Amino acid sequence: MPLSFSWTVLTDGFDWPKVVHLNSMATAIQSIITALGGTPQGTAADLETRLAKALSGAGNLDFATSTTLTISAGSITPTQNWHAVETEGAASSDDLDTIVASALTDGFLLVIRPSSDSHTVVITNAGNIVTGTGASITLDDYTDVALLIYSATLTKWLVMAAPITATSGGSSFWTSPPATPTRESNTTFSIPGDYSATTYPFGKKVVWKWTESSVVKCAMQSIPQTYGSSKTTFTIVGDTMASIDSGSLKYALVEAIDIILACFGSIDAVSTNQFGEFTAFEPYRVLGADVNVGTAGTTNSSTFDINKNGTTMFATKPTLASTVRYSPTPFTADNGVSLALGDQVTGDIDAVQTTVAVDAFLHLYLFPTKYLYMT
Repeated sequence: MPLSFSWTVLTDGFDWPKVVHLNSMATAIQSIITALGGTPQGTAADLETRLAKALSGAGNLDFATSTTLTISAGSITPTQNWHAVETEGAASSDDLDTIVASALTDGFLLVIRPSSDSHTVVITNAGNIVTGTGASITLDDYTDVALLIYSATLTKWLVMAAPITATSGGSSFWTSPPATPTRESNTTFSIPGDYSATTYPFGKKVVWKWTESSVVKCAMQSIPQTYGSSKTTFTIVGDTMASIDSGSLKYALVEAIDIILACFGSIDAVSTNQFGEFTAFEPYRVLGADVNVGTAGTTNSSTFDINKNGTTMFATKPTLASTVRYSPTPFTADNGVSLALGDQVTGDIDAVQTTVAVDAFLHLYLFPTKYLYMT
């Protein structure tokens, strides 16, 4: 802000400012202070030092030298714009779920990188960070950098830029989930973060395997995964999930096989072996079943059974209620059921409706046992 003054020449030959001139200068200085926002606050007490830490002499953005933050219980608290991040306890890998922003304002920029090549930092969606794709971001090289901006409205950190991890599109038959899973019940497990979008390789008929005390288990996802409470929940049919050995849960490159057994005509009488037969030409794991009819029946339910060599494989029988044409969710097979080479599968009608259904189809979901031992 330019300042201009006029001076009065005194009789002794010296120039002296009048009081009004001093007042004009004071007013101009006060205007500068007002325009700059008053007294500077923070660790850099003088404004010149403050500006020097943000801008270079050429006017370029220039952050203060980075300092290292160590993850604690999945969290860090930034104190400036540029940080290196160390894993908790110098672990080989650690999740970064939360970035504390209680002392920060809307639009705060944060740039982070791993402090070590051997300590991987995984940015997740489990806390107050949104990665955009919903997938976790892996920083496994000290040259990997992520740029985030804080939204006070959303109370979230939005990832603006991060390394892209290329996928080979099938180099492995089994793939680990994008975050550490937690068993929720005998038929459900969860993964931190939001993986509910249809762009993820999950959904009905996706096969999962895991071990329990080194015993291989297998199940099929029965319905689309759902998101809530910062986690995505998966529901399965097949083997009971009593526990999950650490690091053992993985999903398959191929989905379950759908074997269809058909019974054409009116479903009007209780009878056995009405759906033809399927013979196993290799060993399979039996996961679950669906049922549908061409025309829905009314009053009471149509109930069916699926047998292995004449013995049921379903304690809970595939059933259609009145006016229902297809099962909304699969019925789970009994725990640990499998088919050996040459086993024969048949279908029965166990109950019929008052107004009978027409044309019934049993969908038996199988998975070749050999796939469980592929990598």
